[in-house]
Amino acid sequence: SKGYREIDVYGNWGQILDIKNRKLSESINKYSFWINTNKNFNLKSIVEEFSLNFNKPKSFYLNILNKKSNYIYIEKNILFLDCKDILQNLDKLKGLNVKRESKRFYPYNNLASQAIGYVDADGFGQGGIEGNFNTTLSGDTISTKLKKGAKGKYYNNSEIKNINGKDIRLTIDMNLQFIAYKELKSAIKSHRAKSGSLIMLDVGSGEVLAMVNQPSYNPNNRVGLDMSAVRNRALTDVFEPGSTVKPFTVGVALQSGNYSPQSTIDTAPGFVRVDNFTVRDPRNRGEITLGEIIVHSSQVGISKLALDLNEYEVWGMFEKVGFGRDVGTGFPGESLGYLPNHRKWKNID
Repeated sequence: SKGYREIDVYGNWGQILDIKNRKLSESINKYSFWINTNKNFNLKSIVEEFSLNFNKPKSFYLNILNKKSNYIYIEKNILFLDCKDILQNLDKLKGLNVKRESKRFYPYNNLASQAIGYVDADGFGQGGIEGNFNTTLSGDTISTKLKKGAKGKYYNNSEIKNINGKDIRLTIDMNLQFIAYKELKSAIKSHRAKSGSLIMLDVGSGEVLAMVNQPSYNPNNRVGLDMSAVRNRALTDVFEPGSTVKPFTVGVALQSGNYSPQSTIDTAPGFVRVDNFTVRDPRNRGEITLGEIIVHSSQVGISKLALDLNEYEVWGMFEKVGFGRDVGTGFPGESLGYLPNHRKWKNID
């Protein structure tokens, strides 16, 4: 209606924080400066101001402003601290326009990129926490009417409710995340592996203290990004649990009543034949207890023990503790794992 103008008002994005409230993802304002060459503008003042502020020769900006175009950007995506003097002098720089945009910034670059995800150029979260909690973080958008004042300027005379996004605090500790990142990168290099993942858990609560993947990527610079590096392999990929299942197998043995913690398994001569496979230990440990099987991660000991157990009871233990089931992270693309029916097991399984 006459005397009013309707605009959209966008809420600010919430932050993603680690367990000690360190910022992992935040929104910062960036400024772009442009000229409409069809309107009058003060070429001399603008060139001098930008040359002084950005420490570039005047010829640099003269070349930009001499281009044959209706709209010319002079500088783009500038942080407030790097252009505050220009913003303060806008009234003296006739014809200079400024566009403010909120950009997502990731202070830790590569360290937790797959877990955090990123916000794309259209303002939508992609992958990780950014993607999974896009609505929570991004806040709301509302339309509001600006009223035209006596001097022709528009102002908002209505109260705007809190439309900002909410912060999300993770259990990740960036001190531990840094250590995990460094150690995984070193292991990938020494083993000449193509990829790898590392998860560090609090054994008491199950909280994730660190979660890293290689290869990684920098969410602040996604030019030429290989999308395979965005995948959070620690949650989306299926892999064999390896020696982590040994305690569960020992648990089944203890529950059967046929074994006690002091029961021994003869691992001599350091290897055992199972079907067409030879299972080996690094050396012959002879007779060892169930506890020592776990301590030394004895392949021979656990194989002999497992072959003496009821396969349904072993499968039941794995199923009971959650193998092959969603662990409830809510992370998109999380793998359920795979626990085949015990009837399909071979001895080597």
